[in-house]
This record gives sequence, C-alpha cells and structure tokens, in this order.
Amino acid sequence: MPKVMRVALAVTGSGVCVLIVWELWRGVWPPTLFSLYFGVIFFGGINVALAFVAGAVLAPNMRWKFTRGALTVEAELNGLTETLTFSRRSFSDVKIAEVSNDSGPNTFGLDCTLADTAHAGRLFERRRSRLTLLAFVVSPFRSARYRDYLQKTLRSPEFQTRVHAQAARAMLEG
Repeated sequence: MPKVMRVALAVTGSGVCVLIVWELWRGVWPPTLFSLYFGVIFFGGINVALAFVAGAVLAPNMRWKFTRGALTVEAELNGLTETLTFSRRSFSDVKIAEVSNDSGPNTFGLDCTLADTAHAGRLFERRRSRLTLLAFVVSPFRSARYRDYLQKTLRSPEFQTRVHAQAARAMLEG
C-alpha cells in the first residue's frame, strides 16, 4: 500500500474518532434514557474509524517478482522487510485462476500450490516478525478451510489479462 494511502487512512480514521467523541459524548454521558441508543452509535462509529487506522498500520506491502525459474515475494510492514524466494521445484502446481469482478472486467492470478507444506507453515507463521501480528488479527475472521488453503497455496497479485498471467507462469516455469 502506498504511503500516501496509509497516511490518508490513518488521518481519516483518527479524524472520525475525534469527531465522534466530540459530537456524541454528550449523548452518552451523563447516563440518561437515551445513553444506550447513543452508546451503540458511538461505539459503532469508533469501531469503523479504528478499522481505518488498523488498515493503515497493519496492511503489508507485498511485491512479487518473477524471474526465470524463481519467484521472490517481498513483504514489508512498518519498516520490517521479509524476502522469500521460491524455485520452480517449490511448487507442485501453478494454475491460472480467473477472478470475477462485479464492477469491472475479470482479472487473472496465479495459484501456486506449495509442494513442501512445512515451507508454507514457515511462510505464514514467522515468529520474529510483525507480520505474525497481521496473521493473528486476520486469522480469527477466516474459516478453517480458508486457513488450510493459505497454508498450501500462494495467490499472486492480479493481472489485467490472461496473457500477462500466462507470461508470468512461463517465466516461473523457466
């Protein structure tokens, strides 16, 4: 995520938090008959605003680089960078997946199934990384089936056309 977008999300979320507290605190305190009604609005708004701030702080930058017979995945979160390199032998299967979009044309991505699931576990369970915090935050909201899929499959960023996805797959296959 670009730094401008991070700053915009953080400023928007923080501004909305301040605005909600400034405008609605009189409806919540001192307790009255309407405190519960304003409390629901108050805490709901704070929850949405803090989601913007969390998105600015916890969303990692992911960069995929395809070279002949190799894939390099760079993940950066708050100044900490992790680089993982996979050879073609690291994947048991590489498929082109079509992603349907309701607001635009369909896009395409590569589904790379890892041959060594122990390597997948190391990828998503980095103990000495801030990326673990992101996995912890996201994980409770995902089903067990989705987490199993993540343990075995890497999904590339989306390509605009099938031709671009095929070129990336050809580059990876060497």
